[in-house]
Amino acid sequence: MKQNNIIGVPVSTKEYVTGTIHGYTDETTCEFTQIATGDIKIQRTLSQRSDRPTENWTDYSGPATTDYTNYKVTQVFKYDASGNLVTANDEGGRSVANIYDYNDKYIVASVVNADATPDKLAYTSFETPSRGGWRLAATASYDPNAVTGNWSLNLAGNSCSADLNTAKAYILSFWANSGNVSVAGGATLVKSAPLINGFTYYEYNIAAGTSTVTLTGNALIDELRIYPNTSRMRTVTFDPLIGKTSECDENNRCIYYEYDNLGRLRFVKDENRNIVKMYEFNNVSKQSGCPAIYYNQTITEYFNRTDCGSNTVPSDEPYTVPANKYSSTISQEDADAKAQHEALVQGQKNADQNGSCKPLYPNGVQWQDFQTQSCDDGYKPGTVRYTVDAGKYTSPVPGEADQMALDDIKANGQAYANSKAHRACTLDTDPEWQMVDNGASYCANVNGQTPAHLFKQAIDVNPNSQSYNQPSFQDAGPSDQCPFAWYSTDQSGNYYNQNCASGSAGSAYYVSIPQSAYSSNVSLDDANNQARAYGQSQANASGQCVVVGILIYSDNNHGADVTIQLHNNTSGQTYTFTAQAHNSNTANVPAGNYNITLIPGASGYYFYTVGCGYSDDGPGQVTFLGIDLNSDCNTIEIN
Repeated sequence: MKQNNIIGVPVSTKEYVTGTIHGYTDETTCEFTQIATGDIKIQRTLSQRSDRPTENWTDYSGPATTDYTNYKVTQVFKYDASGNLVTANDEGGRSVANIYDYNDKYIVASVVNADATPDKLAYTSFETPSRGGWRLAATASYDPNAVTGNWSLNLAGNSCSADLNTAKAYILSFWANSGNVSVAGGATLVKSAPLINGFTYYEYNIAAGTSTVTLTGNALIDELRIYPNTSRMRTVTFDPLIGKTSECDENNRCIYYEYDNLGRLRFVKDENRNIVKMYEFNNVSKQSGCPAIYYNQTITEYFNRTDCGSNTVPSDEPYTVPANKYSSTISQEDADAKAQHEALVQGQKNADQNGSCKPLYPNGVQWQDFQTQSCDDGYKPGTVRYTVDAGKYTSPVPGEADQMALDDIKANGQAYANSKAHRACTLDTDPEWQMVDNGASYCANVNGQTPAHLFKQAIDVNPNSQSYNQPSFQDAGPSDQCPFAWYSTDQSGNYYNQNCASGSAGSAYYVSIPQSAYSSNVSLDDANNQARAYGQSQANASGQCVVVGILIYSDNNHGADVTIQLHNNTSGQTYTFTAQAHNSNTANVPAGNYNITLIPGASGYYFYTVGCGYSDDGPGQVTFLGIDLNSDCNTIEIN
């Protein structure tokens, strides 16, 4: 033991009872282990007990020869790579885990009912680069506005992650100065607190099976915890040169400690930074001889007016007793006590006379509707209204209470709508059509749209629907597989005859085909093809060929011919003619819609008119788009 620098730790102790009945009753033994640093640490304690004193006792004789059936393990200790005690278990199955920071000098988090190694605990107040089990995706950016300690993390452009034990559910909590924080990894917001000192508390449940939790967003975050939902965590921050600066309990209620310039505790403050304890230190220098008179030191205390109404808040009024106002021939404490008495009597009187009562402004009623996100399969989400009643929040700043109510809605509204007690879910009886792979399909015109829509075979997979497991053809929308709207759902439509001579076009011929006129044992497409073939044959037999004569007038002043190109936008065929200067021409083309291009043979400024009054001018080539040419609109004029 001495060789390994373990001083004052007994390996084994025994208790012996003397008297009429005498003997040993209890033996406690420590077993040690050597950790990675080479240090020797207590690994566990054992206890051998007897229900009555006995001389029949076998002492602990070392790990190799001891009969462990006589012993009960009372404590087990686990250490990290630096030799820090990270978990202690007792014989009742209770455990306490520790998280260290500040170069492993201080315990910053203690977790009851947790084991540091398998439970993967994490905590940080962002005071040091170690971050207590949390990791960042980018370089950290810190901000001096913080809940605890001196710094918070600016999450913008970064993310904060921690690994979890997938066998356990966890609680994630943090403080943020805005609600712009997203949590990825099986997270459900269950709790948030009103704004305190610029930050709001958020708490999430993390479902079992989650391996990693990640925070992203645009906000300052602080006091970041993750621990199993069967555990409780307390946290502490330090100024390494002075001592503890804050501690937050299991419910995240924080207490703050402030020190004077000599490192002495001066104030203890609550979560709103209100002083709950104040310490004063009086330093009396040793005087030579026997001092005749002692004088008080300066005392300042704060008091609140006591007669403010229920909808007001009193102001803080300081009262100061200056130094040397009171004297004593007894002691320094007696002089200071006189000053303290004045402060207590006159301070409250001064606050009641001169203090003010600031009005408190309540919030108006605020509400927002949310869609439930936690409905079971087969149910449709409904709308849930989350309401903050008027007067729930108050503030001496006008409008701030309304913002507090809105913050409440933003933090809690969705969780309220998702909760089992308030969620709105109705049985979903609407069919849920699922397309059948390689199923039958057909094209159909819908409201005259081109291209036609593709209708595909589908099955209703919603067991709550009346058409469950029944087939149907569902509209899959316009499709390139249906480029032309040539028939409708009753297999009728316009067909163009295809037996016209060059220079003429087939007219539209309407053929009506009843829906059940054709059938096929091959596919629906095959039956539709039969209907199309019949419709086309009727158009070829009865349709008419249409030709329009184009009148071309060329009276330009340039003495140059003009080339005319007419591109049929339906058939894709292009017709080319030459308009001779100072001459009239005639050309025959099928009636239809054309893009007309006029190309002059000499430079100059031309004025063109085509079809039914469409005109343009220019120094060179001109193209008219989408011009209808028919027996009523059949003129091309060049000037």
